[in-house]
Amino acid sequence: MLAGGLTAGARLLNVSQPAVSRLIRDLEEALEIPLFERGAGRLRPTLEAGRLYAAVERHFDTMRDVAETASGLRAFRLGQLRIAAAPTLSLDLMPRLIQKLLAAHPQASVRLMTATAVDVTTMVAKAEADLGVAAVAPDTPGVVPEVMPPLPAVCAMPRGHALARAEKVDLRDLDGQPFIAIGGEGIFQLRIRRAIETSGASPRTRLVAPSSATAARCVAEGIGLAVLDPFAGALVDTSRVEVRPVEPPLTYELALFRPAGTAPSPLMQSFSALLHEATASLSFG
Repeated sequence: MLAGGLTAGARLLNVSQPAVSRLIRDLEEALEIPLFERGAGRLRPTLEAGRLYAAVERHFDTMRDVAETASGLRAFRLGQLRIAAAPTLSLDLMPRLIQKLLAAHPQASVRLMTATAVDVTTMVAKAEADLGVAAVAPDTPGVVPEVMPPLPAVCAMPRGHALARAEKVDLRDLDGQPFIAIGGEGIFQLRIRRAIETSGASPRTRLVAPSSATAARCVAEGIGLAVLDPFAGALVDTSRVEVRPVEPPLTYELALFRPAGTAPSPLMQSFSALLHEATASLSFG
């Protein structure tokens, strides 16, 4: 079904082609169902084969979930920490924090996963992640947020842009400027849109980027200006991009999410301390 033929399937399973043919015949006889139509030197799966394959895949998915959960539990006893984080955070902030965490806990290991802010909290609630790091999201049952101090949003612009002459960028000055918006319905994206609308500015949107990290790269290519969270602002190529705080101030709130009703492990406590330290020292010159 996956390889598209007997020979390729046999190679995938590391067995002989006659062995695969015999297995298929035996299965068809046992089920009393034709699974493949034979002709022109190849097999074509029947409708019954497609339905059976879907059922078998669901079974194996369940078995894989059980095996991964058991593996995760064993690793947790040995000091593994599963962290779900927003994509932009996984590019710079998370690698730096993980390096410090593993330096302090040499026997530990980390599994880093990326997801949207809402999906991060869902993963923590479902015990698919031990911790989540993302922008503050709507309350999720079973998840406790630990909100970091608010951080300033920034306006990123190509180096030498006229608006870079000021220490801060007034959102009203974005009126008519080529602009890179950030797609999605995250809380911070909505706050950016609302703040610009409230200022009365009407930027000329030239691109809707899938993430703030992509928007930061597009600013470097000269596509337009962008209002970014501070972590995306830290990713810009400073030889090509300048960043300034925005006026009126627009803040970004980062949160550490953990399961409710469980005591944090020493590894989780260490990561929390590192995250607090990183956000407290974050600044832009």
